[in-house]
Amino acid sequence: MTGCRLDSLGQSKPACFALLDQASVTHKRRNKTSDSSECGITDGWTLDKSFTPYSGTIETSCRFAGSLRMWERHVVLPAAQELLGHGVKCIETIGTYQCRGVNNASTGRWSEHANGEAIDISGFTLDDSPRVMVEGQFNSQTREGAFLRRVRAMRAKGSRRH
Repeated sequence: MTGCRLDSLGQSKPACFALLDQASVTHKRRNKTSDSSECGITDGWTLDKSFTPYSGTIETSCRFAGSLRMWERHVVLPAAQELLGHGVKCIETIGTYQCRGVNNASTGRWSEHANGEAIDISGFTLDDSPRVMVEGQFNSQTREGAFLRRVRAMRAKGSRRH
């Protein structure tokens, strides 16, 4: 049911913003326009505060923000406690909205980043613990590697990429 509800947020911008306001998500509404017809966010926002701080500016569609918040709450925070015994102090990011093709290619399919529907996450800073980083730890047979694989595999319904 949650996946259906998240998908419906893309149909009603006022309902989407109202739901995130009720969830105490601090944000600024900020549409992104582009000279390219393939890019832009018409129901955009910049995340100021969610469950966990992010290392960089988060610019997404409202629908994707709802999906990201659910992923944070139901996947990231519980997995960090269960697998690592720590809370998450910060989610390390390397990008959200960007008008570009998949893998920055100049031809071919447009990236979900071009419409505020994707985020690239490089790792997590845990409470009282070192950082857990995708590069170098994702494929390791450690608790950190297991955590990274779980949060990658269990991304929120409706989101294509984390």
